[in-house]
Amino acid sequence: MKLCGENGHKSRDGQPCRFRIPHGATSCHHHDPDPSRAKAINFNAVQAQRQLRIPDSIDTNEFATVDDCLRVRAQVVTILKTEKRPDFKRLDMILKATSGASADHATKAQERQNEILLQLDGHGAGLAALQRLKESPLRVLPGKRAPTEKGPA
Repeated sequence: MKLCGENGHKSRDGQPCRFRIPHGATSCHHHDPDPSRAKAINFNAVQAQRQLRIPDSIDTNEFATVDDCLRVRAQVVTILKTEKRPDFKRLDMILKATSGASADHATKAQERQNEILLQLDGHGAGLAALQRLKESPLRVLPGKRAPTEKGPA
């Protein structure tokens, strides 16, 4: 690789152009006499920027509440139903961010619940209730059971 400035091209400040070009090329796309190459590169850069952004139709409200997370998920489903060729990779990243925010909200709610339980009746009743919560069997939500598990008898 060599520099465009080695062929005599200058940058705006008068220094030799420091853009790297492949061997055999005479100039970078900035100094190319044919502007179509520069236009194609700029068009591709704009398209790449648009693909990285969250669609304007999705309002995240910075996932301030659990309702914001649920609303964003519903908006993603709407996009999937209405667009002919949705960007699955971008929508998957949005759903991952939504899931992370939901998990953060759940963690904060659990911390608040633990604090309330510990404040009850000089910690005794709170600790007992917390211990019962920890020792109780996990209850699976409807629709989340594995196919081999049977429901409660």
